[in-house]
Amino acid sequence: MNIELHEPRENSGRHTPGPWHLIRSGMRDNSAVATLEPKPETMEVPNYWLVAQANTLRDEWAANARLIAAAPELLAALERIVKNPEAQIGGHIRAEAVAAIRKATGVSA
Repeated sequence: MNIELHEPRENSGRHTPGPWHLIRSGMRDNSAVATLEPKPETMEVPNYWLVAQANTLRDEWAANARLIAAAPELLAALERIVKNPEAQIGGHIRAEAVAAIRKATGVSA
């Protein structure tokens, strides 16, 4: 099988702002990772912007979807750590990293 990979386009370094949420999209065999947006009162279903999909036919679909949904928080925590390499990792920076890891892994405690 030949798969063509594409390099990101110029100015594509920005991602959809978080938080991202795991939702069942109603699309066959897929679970969605999306941003939830305020919806007009006339809308009957939640208003969301699709970020990614996880194929529910794979056994590990929920873990994949959680990891994708946690990406903005994981990135933010890592950026804070990298920006402060000499600082002790503790307090709120550690709490942010732990919360992002828990979201990614589905572990609540």
